[in-house]
Amino acid sequence: MVAITVGSSTTWAAIGQAAITGAIVTGGFGWTEALRDVLQAARDRQIDLGSAAELQHADLAGLTLKGMYLRHANLSGARLSGADARDVDLHGTDLQDARLTEATLRGADLSYANLTGAGCYKADFSNADLRLATLRGAALGEANLTGADLRHTNLSYADLRAANLSGANIDSGTNFEGAWISKQTQFPDSTDRNALPVEERAHRDGIEEPRCHCADLDLRDPPSSSDGS
Repeated sequence: MVAITVGSSTTWAAIGQAAITGAIVTGGFGWTEALRDVLQAARDRQIDLGSAAELQHADLAGLTLKGMYLRHANLSGARLSGADARDVDLHGTDLQDARLTEATLRGADLSYANLTGAGCYKADFSNADLRLATLRGAALGEANLTGADLRHTNLSYADLRAANLSGANIDSGTNFEGAWISKQTQFPDSTDRNALPVEERAHRDGIEEPRCHCADLDLRDPPSSSDGS
């Protein structure tokens, strides 16, 4: 399989055919503009990068990825804050420690994806498919999860303060063990929040930061709270 390292002089013409045939595309912080051009061209041409995309620590903040096919891609540690990832196929994708602050993932397929320690503050996951995804220790404060499919989703130790889970599909396999919630956290009408194995914490300090990182899974301590609101 061809390996392509995206550098400062990389052009779509130089790698287009290789991408079509399933090349491994790699890149990082140093090649931001070239990498963005490559991904944009792949999206425009509806090219399936899928598991060929090795994009760990890539800076894709604010990029339009709508409708792209990135199944099983490696986006661990990537910067996707503010990205438009509506309807993207991210099934089985590695997003450990990724930064998704205020990213739009409405209707995205994130089933079986790994978002351990991901920063998803104010991210929009409305109507997304998160079945069997792992969001252990993720920062989901003020995130929009309305209508999301959360069946058998691992939300253990996630920060769900002020998150909106109204209308989400939750079942007995949805894992809320040790998750943080606040009075502003909204659950589906059928959910008894008092029966969930969660901790209620104040909606304030540290809400934007993940509770753990995939490297060690050490959970940070909750912010101090006197009112538990």
